[in-house]
Formats: sequence, structure tokens, C-alpha cells
Amino acid sequence: MNMLSVANECTDPIELHPYWDRIPDCLRTFLRSLQANDITVKHYRPSESCLYRNVECELLGTALERNSVLTSLDLSGHNIGAAGAASVCSALEHNSMLTTLDLYCNDIGAAGAASVCSALERNSVLTSLNIGYNGIGAAGAASVCSALERNSVLTTLDLYWNDIGAAGAASVCSALERNSVLTSLILCGNYIGAAGAASVCSALERNSVLTSLNIGYNGIGAAGAASVCSALERNSVLTTLNLYCNDIGDAGAASV
Repeated sequence: MNMLSVANECTDPIELHPYWDRIPDCLRTFLRSLQANDITVKHYRPSESCLYRNVECELLGTALERNSVLTSLDLSGHNIGAAGAASVCSALEHNSMLTTLDLYCNDIGAAGAASVCSALERNSVLTSLNIGYNGIGAAGAASVCSALERNSVLTTLDLYWNDIGAAGAASVCSALERNSVLTSLILCGNYIGAAGAASVCSALERNSVLTSLNIGYNGIGAAGAASVCSALERNSVLTTLNLYCNDIGDAGAASV
């Protein structure tokens, strides 16, 4: 049975035989089939052993520009880097189908985040984005801020473990004050501290749509917890708040 017939027979989400997409020619044939809409795949997740180098990312980007079926793409853990992110995300400016994109743990850095967010500013369909564990830092968070201010469809954003710090949190939360669609935000593991928690506080007082917020593992301490919880007294929409592992102590717990 050839690779293409296997692809056609797979059910969603598509994660083909663990060995076929180790072979570059097989993977490239599959991606060209996606480009031509020769196969019907709505959800695509490469196998863990699949190698997505620059050429494969470029083929995937072209496929995203032309494919009229794919709605969910999971490239988590494939180390595509900033160049790969640029290839994939340039397609988002033209794609009108993809609603879910997972780029978790791909070493895209600040440059890759800039590519992703530039596409978001012009994309009108993507509703869920995961760029966690990519080392985007404060500079990458600034790109996220710009995208959130202009994008009107994204509802779920995961920035897990990106070392954005207090400055990055300030950028993201500043955008939240002007964003009217994002409902779920994950900022855990970003070392935002009490200063970052103060930015979160300001956003919560002004934002009227965010319903779920995760700021665990951020070292906000008792002072940060007090700030956030004070803001909650003036917020009427947030229903889920995660503060785990923040050294808030008894004083912080009392605020909650």
C-alpha cells in the first residue's frame, strides 16, 4: 500500500504510521497532495519522528495557502525554528480554513513569534493558538501584543513557559485592555513576578470578555495575589483563575 492510499484511509486527527513520514520523499508527496486537495484531511498531526526541515515547512506553507479542508494543525515538538514558523505562518495570511494551530516547543524564538503574530493581524479565521515553550521572551510578547490589538477572532492563546517576564506580561496585558474576543489565556511559567501580576490586575479591571486565566508558576507572591484578587472584585466575567505554585503564602491565600 503506498503512502497516499494510507493517507486517504486515515481518520481524523491524522497521525499516520509512525515510520512513513520519517522518509522525506513520502512526507513531501503527502504535502504536495495537501496542496492539490487530493486528500481530505481536516486535522493533521505529524508523527513524533517526522522531520520537518525548511523544505518541508515551505511545502506545508504552500499547502496551507491552497488547501480548502484542513482546519487543525499540530506541529508541537518538531523543532521547526524561526524559519519554519515564517514559512508556515506566511500562509495564514491567505488561509481561510485553519482554526487551530499548535506550535508548542518548536524553538521559534522572538523572530518566529513575530512571524506568527504578523500573520494573525491579517488572519480572520484562526481561533486557537499555542506557542508555548518557544523562548519568545519579552520581545516576542510585544509581537503578541500587537496581534491581539488587531485580531478580532482569536479566542484561545497559550504562552506557557516563554520567559516573557514582567515586561512581556505588561505588553500582553496592555493588549487585553483593548481586545474584545480572547476568552482564554495561559501565561504560566513566565516569571512575571509581582510587577507582572500588577499588569494582569490592570487588564482584569478593564477587560470584559476573558473567562479563563492561568498565571501559575510565576512567582507573584502574596503581593501579586492580592493585586489580582483585588481586580477580581471589579471584574464580572472571569470564571477560572489558576494561581498554583506562586509562593503566595497564607497572606496571599487570604486575599483569594
